[in-house]
Amino acid sequence: MRSNFTEIEEIDRSQYLTAKDKKEKWQQFLENYSAANPYSREDEQLRQRAALRMKELTEPEVKVQARVNLRSSSQSLSWNEGKTMVERENFFDASLNKLGGFENEYESKIINGDKVVLDHATGLTWHQSGSEEHTY
Repeated sequence: MRSNFTEIEEIDRSQYLTAKDKKEKWQQFLENYSAANPYSREDEQLRQRAALRMKELTEPEVKVQARVNLRSSSQSLSWNEGKTMVERENFFDASLNKLGGFENEYESKIINGDKVVLDHATGLTWHQSGSEEHTY
């Protein structure tokens, strides 16, 4: 049982198998050893670890996006530098990155009586309704 468990652990590390394939391997393990040596503490621990790994493979992976630090002042970039930034941060651009999927983390909030929008992904805050003042 121990050697089979170790073998499946190796398979589980493969980057070429899907979570579904890995889960099936652990399911087969649990089915093969469901009643084997019921009084062995090590066997029960291996079954518990296999069941836990199956649960991990079933639960959706929570993607935590790192906060993006934006400059506080303007800076001129070459076309290649701008292209690299758009690709690196996965920003949407109609010509460079149509599939851009940068995910903002918006929150509406009232601060000192003003309706504002906070973006936790970038640290930006702005008035929800915009500004009546025109600055250029």
